[in-house]
Amino acid sequence: MTDRSLVFIYNPTSGKGSYADTIRRLLPAGLHYEWHETTAAGDAERFAKTASKDVNTIVIAIGGDGTVHEVINGLMAVPSESRAQLGIIPVGSGNDFAFAAGLPVSIEKAIERLLVGSSSVVDVGSIQDGKGRLRYWCNTVGFGLNARIALRASRSKWLTGVAKYVVATLITILTDKITFEAALNIDNRRLHERITLISLGNGPREGGAFLMTPGADIHDGRFDLLLVKPLSRFSTLMLLPGVPKGKHVRSRAVHLQRCSRLEIRSAESLTVHMDGEIFSTSADRVTSVAIQLHSSALRVIS
Repeated sequence: MTDRSLVFIYNPTSGKGSYADTIRRLLPAGLHYEWHETTAAGDAERFAKTASKDVNTIVIAIGGDGTVHEVINGLMAVPSESRAQLGIIPVGSGNDFAFAAGLPVSIEKAIERLLVGSSSVVDVGSIQDGKGRLRYWCNTVGFGLNARIALRASRSKWLTGVAKYVVATLITILTDKITFEAALNIDNRRLHERITLISLGNGPREGGAFLMTPGADIHDGRFDLLLVKPLSRFSTLMLLPGVPKGKHVRSRAVHLQRCSRLEIRSAESLTVHMDGEIFSTSADRVTSVAIQLHSSALRVIS
């Protein structure tokens, strides 16, 4: 694998410290590669798009789910016949897509996989709002309560990792509006529901610890759609202890199915997260989105 073109994209703000020196020290002597460090949002996407010139290139995201999300958007902007492969060294606080891909959490083993591992094809999702804005995502998309939790967590300045999601979850359930009404089109099946949250999983885990869609598989050509019907604040809180192990799916209020396309329309502005990144807030006045599965769209070194 070392005769292939390697492009490292490093987010120095990911995780709990600087990993650049450690990673460079662990790379084999004589290995030729490019190294790019991000300084602002959008840098990783731009670097990945520029680097993706052929299928023998491996673009390596060094960071967390936010870095992987940007890199995937850069890769998906390139035609499939020229699209580079994705590598990951997971040094973020959540690393949920790396978990879905079965990647090791240690830097040493992640580098070993990059150098001697094989690639597998994975599914990718896209989301487009009613204004035509299009983004790609790899792990989860959420609407309603879980999106507002992600929004609050993204604004946290004093907590990191799983802790910030736990605190954001508790505050959001206790203080925010926890239901919304929407018209859904799920693979051409139409329904109108009042909903606590919708989570669309390509992978099983989000927030670093929460198995929101525990059966989701990034290789199977389907999303796992989890819909939670209206619940009281107390009942919502009672669901929480089961989420890290996926036991919340046993609740009568929780409905699971698989799909490849989802459209949502609402009279209310939709708060939406994708891979933990915020796609829209109530201020954006997004009232409709369409989500599409792109089966086997990307090769990941695993």
